[in-house]
Amino acid sequence: MREKSPAAVFINGGIVVIVIAAYFFTCEYLLSRRNPQATWKDWPTILALTLTLIITAIVALVVEPNKSAALQAAGVAILAVVFSCAGAVVAARAARHKSL
Repeated sequence: MREKSPAAVFINGGIVVIVIAAYFFTCEYLLSRRNPQATWKDWPTILALTLTLIITAIVALVVEPNKSAALQAAGVAILAVVFSCAGAVVAARAARHKSL
């Protein structure tokens, strides 16, 4: 079996990060649009959108003997929360800009 080159692993990881970030950003933006207070009032939506990843990361950190995989799950959960919050911030800024 051929070994993967380090560049291929890095590129594949980068593609995964970009896809996950774009997905959660777009979902939260579409859920929060037209709400000028989305950053503060849509936290239940952000939590609901990312809850499965958060729970998966917690379970992986507690149960998984391979800590590398558990840290990757935690990284994905953090990435999802950050980009969901970013989607809410951009939606709120857009709504405030339109209301002026």
